[in-house]
Amino acid sequence: MLAFAWNPLLLLEACMNAHNDTTLLFLLLLSLWLLVGRQVTVRTSVGAMLILAVATCLKVNVALLIPGVLLFMWNQQPGGQRFRLMSLVVASATYVGVIIACYAPFWQGGAILAAVRVNPGTHRNINTLADFLSRFYNSVAHTPGYLASPSSVTSSPPQQVAHILSVSLFVILYVLLSWWWATRAPWNFSNFPGLLRWLALVWLLYCAIGSPWFWPWYTITFFGLYALIEATGTRDTVAFGLVRLPMAVRLLAFSMLSLYWFFAGASGLFFVPGLPGLRWAYLSGLWAWTLPLLALWPPLTNLRGAAEPLLYHLVGVLRWEKLRAWLRRSYQS
Repeated sequence: MLAFAWNPLLLLEACMNAHNDTTLLFLLLLSLWLLVGRQVTVRTSVGAMLILAVATCLKVNVALLIPGVLLFMWNQQPGGQRFRLMSLVVASATYVGVIIACYAPFWQGGAILAAVRVNPGTHRNINTLADFLSRFYNSVAHTPGYLASPSSVTSSPPQQVAHILSVSLFVILYVLLSWWWATRAPWNFSNFPGLLRWLALVWLLYCAIGSPWFWPWYTITFFGLYALIEATGTRDTVAFGLVRLPMAVRLLAFSMLSLYWFFAGASGLFFVPGLPGLRWAYLSGLWAWTLPLLALWPPLTNLRGAAEPLLYHLVGVLRWEKLRAWLRRSYQS
């Protein structure tokens, strides 16, 4: 948990940039606390869904997490199937009702939906593999698309196709993951660590391919969930429950933090040699989502295992030196 609190990416996005994803994480964790802090009842289910409804009004992508939370409630509710079904119906009705109540005053005959059409996340790409691949295709095909800046309002046909394919791939993976988790491994929704792993994996998939328009602060929710996974599991537990790659999460935090270099530096002014129209800044998506894969490289894993004893020794030495300095000051006084 201390590593989460001192994560430089989170300090930057929460304390300096003040994105509402921090509030989103707080609401999500508060709803989970209601479900695990006591026995799951109709009252706690309604309270959790009410909080999640407020979070969904803040950012609609929270709705992706609702199926997993409902399955967790189903497995944790006491009583027969009819009682559990009625409890889920009441909780779901609360969730939908709160969202409708929050949006109803601003409906204006459906004019509020115009915000969806003008949202860049619905048709543009940035900082994702879809963005890189579409720009790379434009360069190879000698159709640069737009050359003004990484965040230009223009979108070329290859970028639109890449956007649709990326979102479609996410929908397929999301459905398959939810189906497999609910039917092939239903015990994962019977305990809190299993629910955390599902929530973290879904959010990471959403950031990687489900949101072709991506910025680093979207991952705040993932890092918060992963911190709980580490706190409730073994030392090398990873969010996916498939492999143990804690270093991948550290590399992900570094790649997210370093994304700003592609926009603050001069990388947006120069082109990659031999690739017309492809600026260095357009490699941001490739950098962000391939750097964490270095955790799969065996030498890097072995390097970590060899470095840890040395680090522990250095920490011991530093603590001893601090103790000696404290004793010296005490003796002199």
